[in-house]
Amino acid sequence: MQVSVRERTLATHLKSPAVFTFEHSRRLPQAMGTVMKDIHAKLEKLLTEAEDCELIGRLATDVKKRQLFKKLAANLRSMARDIEAVVAGRRPEAE
Repeated sequence: MQVSVRERTLATHLKSPAVFTFEHSRRLPQAMGTVMKDIHAKLEKLLTEAEDCELIGRLATDVKKRQLFKKLAANLRSMARDIEAVVAGRRPEAE
């Protein structure tokens, strides 16, 4: 019987005990703070890109491009709302 690479890897991980020390638990809040800063930075970037798309859509002379950028801005804002909901501990709203 031939064992796949995935099965071997899984077996190796199951054999080795997970080590979670006191030092890890002390660094966890600091790591979470860094993750939250990254999430907020990405959220701000999404909102900025949505504003840029909105502006480009208003300045576009072609109707199709105007609609495209308007829809893109709406999608970016929707993603930003979903991220905000997840960060706040709520379920994202269904569209």
